[in-house]
Amino acid sequence: MYVALYSFFGEIAKKGTSTERIIADNECAHLTQCCLTGTGSGFAHLSVVKDSAKFPICHLGGGAPTSVTVNYVFFPDETVVFYA
Repeated sequence: MYVALYSFFGEIAKKGTSTERIIADNECAHLTQCCLTGTGSGFAHLSVVKDSAKFPICHLGGGAPTSVTVNYVFFPDETVVFYA
């Protein structure tokens, strides 16, 4: 699953892994899009954990849809963990 963040930053989140992001003092992170990578990727779920609470972001796969537009903003000094 590909996760596009505000400053044209992208990251590939591999299934079964987590990615921690600490938002810098002078930045905000704006999560705008998630999409499956390659063919035969199957199902993919993306969740975010903030302050020990887990929130689902999207579920993709099974033929359609293969991408989704989202609108989440994370502010400075936040630690955010994405799970795929």
